[in-house]
Amino acid sequence: MRAGSTENTNVGGRWFGRSRKFGRGRKLIGLLLIPLLTQCETPSEPGLGTGRVVVSPSSSTLTFRGESVALDAVAFDAAGDATNDGGFSWSSSNRDVATVTGTGRNAVVTAVGQGTAVITASLDGMSGDAIITVAPGLERITLTPDPLRLFVGDTGGITAVATDAGGGIIMGLGYSWTSTDESVATVDGAGLVTAVAAGSTTIRAASGSVHGEAEVIVEAVPVASVLVEPDSASMAVDGQVAYSVRAFDAAGAELFGRAATWAIGDEAIATVDATGVVTGVAAGSTKVTATVEGASDDAIVVVAAAAPISVNSVIVQPDSASILVGGGLLYTVRTFDATGAELFGRPVTWVTGNGSVASVNANGFVTGVAVGSTTVTATVEGVTDAAIVVVTAPAPTPVDSIEVQPDSASMVVGAATAYTARAFDASGAELFGRPVTWTTASGAVATVAANGVVTGVAVGATTVTATVEGVTDDAIVVVTAPPPTPVDSVEVQPDSASMVVGAAAAYTARAFDASGAELFGRAVTWTTA
Repeated sequence: MRAGSTENTNVGGRWFGRSRKFGRGRKLIGLLLIPLLTQCETPSEPGLGTGRVVVSPSSSTLTFRGESVALDAVAFDAAGDATNDGGFSWSSSNRDVATVTGTGRNAVVTAVGQGTAVITASLDGMSGDAIITVAPGLERITLTPDPLRLFVGDTGGITAVATDAGGGIIMGLGYSWTSTDESVATVDGAGLVTAVAAGSTTIRAASGSVHGEAEVIVEAVPVASVLVEPDSASMAVDGQVAYSVRAFDAAGAELFGRAATWAIGDEAIATVDATGVVTGVAAGSTKVTATVEGASDDAIVVVAAAAPISVNSVIVQPDSASILVGGGLLYTVRTFDATGAELFGRPVTWVTGNGSVASVNANGFVTGVAVGSTTVTATVEGVTDAAIVVVTAPAPTPVDSIEVQPDSASMVVGAATAYTARAFDASGAELFGRPVTWTTASGAVATVAANGVVTGVAVGATTVTATVEGVTDDAIVVVTAPPPTPVDSVEVQPDSASMVVGAAAAYTARAFDASGAELFGRAVTWTTA
C-alpha cells in the first residue's frame, strides 16, 4: 500500500478507515488530547447538535474467553469541543463474541467467543464505535486413539483435536504429521498411519509451535496355523531328515521369519534340533512337532535299522530362480536310489558358484548378495546337482506426486530465485535422488536452469514446471521492473539570478545519485520562499 493510503474494514455493516501514513501520528495526538480534554472539561449545554463521539482504543484483539479491555468515550460538540457529559449507553453488536459493561465514559469489554463485535457508545443521538476481535489461542493438540495398535501391513487413522486455553475446540487448523521411527510406522498428511514392522513409534501432529503425540504399537500378524513338511519321512539310525515349518495367518497368507520351537515325541527313537533337523537314534516311529506362536503341527518320523541304500541321483529344486539383492529363497534337494525310490535323511552339502553374487547356508537357503547370476550345488554322498540363481536389483519405488517450492515467487529483471522439487511415493514418503526436468511456460519472461534456478528476463508472469518420472507440478514466477535509483542530491542552476520587475528567468534542476551520476527524467516540483 502507498504512503498516505487508507485501509477500509466493514464490520457489522459499518466501515472503518485507517490511514497508514498518519496512523501513528493520530495515536500520539489522541494520547496527548486525553489529559487535555480531562483538564478542559466544562459543563455541557443541552444537546450536542452535530457533534460526535470518539471511543478509544478504536480497535482491540483479545484472546479467546475471559480477557478484557477498557474503553473510554469522549463526546465533542459541533464546534469540536469536548463535553463533560458522561451519560453514555454502551452496547455490543454480538454478545456471543464480546460483552460490554460501562458507567459513563468508561466501559470494560470481555471476550466471550471467537469472532468480531462492534462496541458502540451512544449519547444524545450520536454514537462512536470500537472494533473488538476475539481470536482463539492454540493451547493443546490431542491425538486419538493413544495408543494406536496395528498389525504389520495394516493402516489406521489418528485424529487431531486442537483446543484453546479454555478447552474450546479450534476448527480448520492444518497439521504437520511425522513419525519418530518410520521403520516401524509411517504417517501421511491426513494422519493415516501405515504399519511397517513390529515395534513402537510416536506419531506427532504439529501446528506452529504446538504439537500433540500418540504412541503407535505395531505387532506381527498373529499365526493362525502351521504346516510341517514333509508330513512323513524315513531315515536310518544316525541318518537325518530336515523338517521345515510354514506359518499362515487366518486368511491363509503365508507368514515369514517366525521363530519355531521343535519337539520330538520319543527321544529314544529320534532327536530334533532347533532348526527342525531330526536324527535317527533307534529303530521305531515317533512324531516331530513344530510350534509357532502357539500354533502347532506334527509329522511322522520313521527310523529304520537297515543299512542305508546308496544314493544314485539328486535333484535340486527349483532348477532356476530369481531373487532380489538382500532377498532369499530356500532350495531343496531330493535324493533317489537306483530304482528311483526317494531316500530321506541323507546329509547334504551346499555351495554356490560365486559367493560375491549369492551365498547359501547349510540348509540350502540362498541369499542375494549382488546383481548377477551363479549356481547353487547340492552334494549328497558324492552325487551332485546344480540350479541357477539370478540376483536382480529391487525396482525403485514409483513417484506418485511432486511438490515445487516456493509455490510463488517474485523477482526483478536480472535477479534469480532457486526453486526446488520434492518427490513422494503413494504413501506420502519422500523419495530422494530422482532426476528433475525444469521448464518455464514463457522463456521471454523468465528462464530456468537444470538445477531449478529461475532468472527474470522481462516484466511479466509465467510458471516454472518440474517433471519427475512423468509426474509434474508448477509454481508461479512474477518478474517486476527494478526500482529506480534513488535521488541523493539536486543542483539548481543558476544558483543566483537578477531580473527587473515583470521579467522572467529560467532555472533548471539536475538530479544525482549517491555516486554523483546524473539522473534524468525525474519529476521536479518548484516552490518559492
